[in-house]
Amino acid sequence: MDSNRFIFMKRWSLFLTSVWLVVFSTNGVGETPAQATVESRVILAIHANAAMVQQFLPSSWKLNSVAKGPLQGANLFVVFGDRAIDQDPNGKPRGEGIARFTAFAVPATNTESGKSGAMVLRIFTANSQDIPGAYKTNVLASVSRQFSYSGEDMAFGVVQDKWLIEARDHADIRLAIRYNKSLPSRSDREFDVYSSVEPNFYRIYRVDQGTDIVMSKPKNIDRLLDYDARINVPEFKDIFDGSEELIAVAALPWYVRKVFLP
Repeated sequence: MDSNRFIFMKRWSLFLTSVWLVVFSTNGVGETPAQATVESRVILAIHANAAMVQQFLPSSWKLNSVAKGPLQGANLFVVFGDRAIDQDPNGKPRGEGIARFTAFAVPATNTESGKSGAMVLRIFTANSQDIPGAYKTNVLASVSRQFSYSGEDMAFGVVQDKWLIEARDHADIRLAIRYNKSLPSRSDREFDVYSSVEPNFYRIYRVDQGTDIVMSKPKNIDRLLDYDARINVPEFKDIFDGSEELIAVAALPWYVRKVFLP
């Protein structure tokens, strides 16, 4: 091969590599990769007393309610997460490389900047190396999950999912659901997640997820066969006082997430 052709091919290879990095890079200009996870989730979408929830938000933030869709009317989310892979920016395991947790988050808007996102109020996690966590909201907890699934031939099957979370200050969270599966919808999402402790801090989530709306009052969906939930968290006793309303239950069989710092 003559030298000119070799130089041309080398330059072309470098050009293609550059194009590949630009097109397929998942982080924007100035963003820093922070974490990557693969997990499954169960989400309880709840409408709670707005005044009680607002008390947990920083002064410049206002609580929102979901405006439309199967979660319409919800202003509080209880997220049960089972993280199968938890990686740092270099692709190495964070701690043990797995995690189980329960998070309390709300949709909110900054009244000064107009920016909206999810705001984390509290996370109960079994990962002792993730205290207090990126949002400074994490507390150590015992988190157990029992999951089973049965199905035959082309039937979607039935899922049984049980969670038990116990933490400091006598926090006791329990969830037991059994439901008929359905075909999940697949979506790519990008949103910001803020800290209620440090409201100027946020992370950018880019997610590929599957969502099975098991129950939704706005959409008249109900494939729940059994449902039992108990949320006894002393700091949230004024929110979970019996007046809260379950709006929807969503099962996320996959939740593939990349996290970036702005």
